[in-house]
Amino acid sequence: MQHAKIKLAFLIPLIVIAAIHAAGLADSDEIATTGFAQRSGEIVRLRPGGAAEQAGLKVGDQVQTIDGVAPADLPSWPRTEVGQVREIVVERDGETLTLGLTQERLPPIFMALFFGMTLVMACFLLAGAWAYLREPGSATLLLGLFGLFMGAALVAQPRFTSELVTNIGNTFTTLAFCWSMAFLLHLALRHPEPGRVLRSRIGWMLVHALPALSAITILLLIVLGRDPSKGVGGIVSTAMGLGSLGFLFLSVVLFARSWFKATSGDRVTSGLNVILLGLAASILPIVFVIVLNMVAPRFVGPGVQFLFLSLGLLPLFLAHALTRPRTATASALAA
Repeated sequence: MQHAKIKLAFLIPLIVIAAIHAAGLADSDEIATTGFAQRSGEIVRLRPGGAAEQAGLKVGDQVQTIDGVAPADLPSWPRTEVGQVREIVVERDGETLTLGLTQERLPPIFMALFFGMTLVMACFLLAGAWAYLREPGSATLLLGLFGLFMGAALVAQPRFTSELVTNIGNTFTTLAFCWSMAFLLHLALRHPEPGRVLRSRIGWMLVHALPALSAITILLLIVLGRDPSKGVGGIVSTAMGLGSLGFLFLSVVLFARSWFKATSGDRVTSGLNVILLGLAASILPIVFVIVLNMVAPRFVGPGVQFLFLSLGLLPLFLAHALTRPRTATASALAA
């Protein structure tokens, strides 16, 4: 009966997430882009033949304002219209220029990436749920929750004209990502054997303290009618972002520690070999892209952006590791 209720609890949010994402996909054709990438206001990349290049922008231009707003404030804006003319003020060689840029639709390669991330989201939602349905248990339950929250973090939001509603959606996306990393850390502490942290109720509560307190704070801000992305909410979002990276790092360390402590046979039967392989295959390509953008932000490699799709491998490897037949594997090793 308990497992039946949990299965239903998986199904309802999965349907809700899929419905929201479907609405976002239906709106994807109207996503507007300026055709340039900037870092701290400096234009580092232009799409060949794109809106920015046609407007006369050049790599190295320092963006002062876009429609009178500094680049640092742009993430808080709602999505803009395709065909909308933006006033871009840039500094070039000590001279201030004002240029008009007509926003364009996302080019086909970015639309392909957009739909590729849909497949990644589906991998997280379905692999975790499938693992629990096939082999109900605490480890697969944690995997299912990890996949559910990660899927929510990757959902394509529908178009909102309200800046407040847009910022609330973005904040909840950050919260979902943070909580997904907390569940991954919980799984790393639980598998293959529960560590000392989880032997008390306080232990697992501490693992989820950051996302839980963040959720309470965000809800209070919304009830009070305040923007959860600014002021206190902005501090909470930053804490969640840093906490998510910390959770991910600790998860990798704990799985690696379990692998080094286990015997060769236990590594196979517990699925630790598969887990570490999945972590490497899914995370290393993303780390490569991040480092590349930091070291050479103006470099444009063919298909580099698609390396982010490697993230979808993680739930597949984890689901395989936690549902593989232990007894048969152990018997094969003994023989």
